[in-house]
Amino acid sequence: MSCVNRVDEALRLLDEAMALVERVEESIGEIAAAASSGQPASRGSLYAAYTYIVRLHDKLAQLRNAIYNLASSE
Repeated sequence: MSCVNRVDEALRLLDEAMALVERVEESIGEIAAAASSGQPASRGSLYAAYTYIVRLHDKLAQLRNAIYNLASSE
């Protein structure tokens, strides 16, 4: 894989990670809104937040690997 393709892959992974960060923020916002109104957070909201955090962790691991591969190819 060329250096340009590796950079493109790393940037794609970064964009996907940022999208997951936004999803985590939205999920936590929903949980906080429920808590501030005195309602318990739904299991679905908690599960969604957890799932997004796990997906973000996995995506960041992929990004780290892509960056290491890019750095070692020089």
